[in-house]
Amino acid sequence: MEQHDARRLRLLCLAASSGDGPSLDAALAHCGCSATSEVLISAAAAGRRAACERLLAEGCVVGADAACAAAEAGHLSLCSLLWSQRSRNCRFDEEVDADADIVRVAEAACFGGHAHVLEWLEDEAGLYDEAGRWGNEHRRQEIDEGLAAAAARGGHLLLMRRQLAKLAAPRHAGRTWGRLLCDVAVGCPLPVFRELAEKWRQLEPPQPGEATAAAGAREDGIALLLHALGSRTPYWQEKVELVLARRPDGPAALATITGDQKAPWLVDFTPFMWASAQPDFEQRLRYLVSENGTGAAAAGAAAVAAAGAGDVGALRFLLDECGVRLSVSCICDAAAGRHAVLEFLRGRGQLPSCSGRNGRTLDPSAAPVRVLAAAAMIPSRPTGPVNLASGLWSRVFERVAREGADFAALRYLHERLGAAVRLRPVAAAGSEEQLEWALGVAAGGAGAAAAQGPAPAAQPLLLAALEGGNLAAASHLHARGLAPVLPAADQVLGLFQNRPLDFMPGAFDAVRWLVEQRRAGAGSAAAVAGAAAVGGAAGEAAAGLADAEWKGLLGEVGLDGRLRGRFSENQVPPNANAVATADTFMLPYTIKREVADMRKKRKRAAAAAAAACAEKSGHTAEAEARAAHERKHERERERVEGVIAVRRLVVAYVEQRFREHVEWEEEMKENAHDGDGAALFYSSDDDYDDAFVGAIANPFF
Repeated sequence: MEQHDARRLRLLCLAASSGDGPSLDAALAHCGCSATSEVLISAAAAGRRAACERLLAEGCVVGADAACAAAEAGHLSLCSLLWSQRSRNCRFDEEVDADADIVRVAEAACFGGHAHVLEWLEDEAGLYDEAGRWGNEHRRQEIDEGLAAAAARGGHLLLMRRQLAKLAAPRHAGRTWGRLLCDVAVGCPLPVFRELAEKWRQLEPPQPGEATAAAGAREDGIALLLHALGSRTPYWQEKVELVLARRPDGPAALATITGDQKAPWLVDFTPFMWASAQPDFEQRLRYLVSENGTGAAAAGAAAVAAAGAGDVGALRFLLDECGVRLSVSCICDAAAGRHAVLEFLRGRGQLPSCSGRNGRTLDPSAAPVRVLAAAAMIPSRPTGPVNLASGLWSRVFERVAREGADFAALRYLHERLGAAVRLRPVAAAGSEEQLEWALGVAAGGAGAAAAQGPAPAAQPLLLAALEGGNLAAASHLHARGLAPVLPAADQVLGLFQNRPLDFMPGAFDAVRWLVEQRRAGAGSAAAVAGAAAVGGAAGEAAAGLADAEWKGLLGEVGLDGRLRGRFSENQVPPNANAVATADTFMLPYTIKREVADMRKKRKRAAAAAAAACAEKSGHTAEAEARAAHERKHERERERVEGVIAVRRLVVAYVEQRFREHVEWEEEMKENAHDGDGAALFYSSDDDYDDAFVGAIANPFF
């Protein structure tokens, strides 16, 4: 019941983590989806350097998460590689912590217990550079607290104590030690938890006095109780008993605060987050709820956590033995991918039904689970049908299709609930079979395959497939002649503007797909027919990338820092030559001279070869005609090779300028502030927007 794109991506992740080169090559060639950063993270976590290098060469999205995965697993050389290759935001914004990414990597290293990785981050990668540049000791203290907390959660005592030794006396000692003790409760052995609780005096009951202080102490006590309950060690019950022995008010306070929906600490935090991640969550709940009487409100919060974690056993205990009433939050949390819980609730008849104004009503007992999940995300009452706005099922269809639901869910929505078939989401995330069905329905074929031949309405679907990273669907649309005209390069690049890098399909795979299709499709019947339909410009593009298009692609991959020279060998349009290409890119004089010398050498070699051929073949009319044909063929080969050679020079020059500009950017940052932290001359907005973009997107000023 998984989405098709997710299955393809999972296979790609498995191939990357296996470290088997041929398997990864096959997966990359046939997966039909974009390689997101999840693929690189899988390889990094397994320590597969060769796979990571292969994925980097493929233009895989590189975020800080990949370096975090390598750091947590202790692969220092791989962490160094991925950190150096990450997609960086080159803006220097004093409103944002510029060291946030490297701190995440350092915390991952501490959670994994790898001191050697942390030392490299401190000594070589500049973990404390940003704090030192601004003279911000408070920020340095924050970093060290976070590293100590990460080591504590991972249960690495030596590393935790090393980081604790770096901490100065905190300004708000009670809150600082309270937060750290929560992490100790999660990952450290019972004796260490007891020792630090005594040392930091965090298990003392609230003292009479100021009400706000008592409220803060109460919340700290609840946090300790919940973190002890969620401990990753076998001693969770002993830790809970220790907390309850010193803070017997804990269960009552937990019941009170979980019943208060306005409690600020619950807004972005699930109280049972750590406990619900443990495989024995049901056992822990029985101990806390049944034996310590935390109340119905706490049980209700635990039910939401159980649904979100997909723990059917814990949810059954809460519903059947604790009398918890099923809430909308439970159903919504289960709908976010926990389909086992939805099936469990379906079997109990506890899923609500709803209907649209078209009179079609969802039958929870028969609907595919994907439809149940999408419908559960719509506000509804626990019992009875809910009448919603017209077009309800069409909107559900769009949601389900964008999630890449199975064929049964799409057909159920259309045939049983009257949903309109939306083509773009199917193209973005569906299989080829689903796409054929959807096109057939849209054409009035009631599910039959789409008609053969050009279908102008399918051209936007090609862009939707590329934007969604569904390269298999894009190839299918183009190969079937449903979208015969390939988009221009700037159309493809425009799909990915202002898109987040991590975990999202990037422009690189879509651009590569376009280049490969240009290579393979020049002169095909579909390409020629499509070009004739839209005019000469498209026809020229179908035969190869013009210099203007290629320049745009070069600027895009240069800006992203992932230039590999892979766009230098695409097909050359018929009117391009080496001199024109050199002029288009405004190459400096030294490179233009190199181009001219290269062209002269090629001409001399071609002339010598032609003379030798004529001498050998004699001077008959037939021989001269054959020689003329060979000279024409040689001139064409020389033209194509000349353009490709110039483009390679362009790539090398852009790579050089990109590296130089990054070094200059770093130097500007280093020199931007005086000893008091006041800015001297560096303006990140002016620098980035004008100089940097100019140097890369138009690199030859």
